[in-house]
Amino acid sequence: MSTAQQSSVDLVDREAVRKFYIARISRLYPVYLLTGALTIWTLFGQMVDYPLANRGMIGGAVWVMIVVVLFVTATQAWFPSLFPVWNFGGSWSLSVEAFFYAMFPIMRTRIDGFTDRALLLIVFGVPLLAIGLAAGLQANLTKDGATSIIFYSVPIYRLPEFILGIAGFILFVERNKFRAQFLYFSIALASIGLISIYVIGNIRGNIEYGGLFMGLFLCCFVASAQPLNINPAIAKLFDWLGHISYCLYLCQFGTVPAFKQLFGHLMVEQQWLIFISANFVIAVILFHAFEKPLHKPVGKFLTRRFVARAGVENAPK
Repeated sequence: MSTAQQSSVDLVDREAVRKFYIARISRLYPVYLLTGALTIWTLFGQMVDYPLANRGMIGGAVWVMIVVVLFVTATQAWFPSLFPVWNFGGSWSLSVEAFFYAMFPIMRTRIDGFTDRALLLIVFGVPLLAIGLAAGLQANLTKDGATSIIFYSVPIYRLPEFILGIAGFILFVERNKFRAQFLYFSIALASIGLISIYVIGNIRGNIEYGGLFMGLFLCCFVASAQPLNINPAIAKLFDWLGHISYCLYLCQFGTVPAFKQLFGHLMVEQQWLIFISANFVIAVILFHAFEKPLHKPVGKFLTRRFVARAGVENAPK
């Protein structure tokens, strides 16, 4: 391949990467910022727990600025000690996703060049690593569970699972290889995990046991790679639920603390019924009134700003 041809390929690849980022940002970021603004009222009552926030007006302003910057840049998952703050107890998972969205174009291109044998090592080795990590965490838990929350939530420790997902898609979907063997392996892992949980007993929470459920997740992973024949009406319903699921997740950042204050005196069953119903309705409204209408305009603006401009800058002189 000539230098000119290589430059052309690189330009196309860079444009595809820009379009990928723009598609993700234009759909996810506007409603993310909106829910952050709508839940900002939960932030100020938590300042008393942090020394910097209690150093007068300047200290409080600096603390708020740091927290807001972490939210806007979607980097809050890297700081587990701040999870009780604002909506970080839920939005940390979106921060993890943001990290892997940023990594995806690079990782996808690199892993696509791996041989079948290398991909097999990944999809068989990562689950074993996850189970080993879960066992290690269980044996090394700190008194307040700090070790668990770090390994569970900090994005870099989720990297093996991310690589597993890409490798599995390439191997099982694109190359259509080794599905049956991997399913048997997953079933064996699921049995080991469930037996381990039963033997350990006294489950303190889902964080330190996450890896022990890896086998069950992998069974679903392999099954989802199979083509399914679903009634069109049901498929359309699930497609719609998938579209609103992001808003459904984001709404809880404000509804959970609000409902604790408004309906804390009710029975638990009543609280859940009101919460689920209201959260669903608010999510539907948020999706159709905000996320969906803004998706295309924001995408077009970013495309004009970055993709079109990059094309002009890289045009032959």
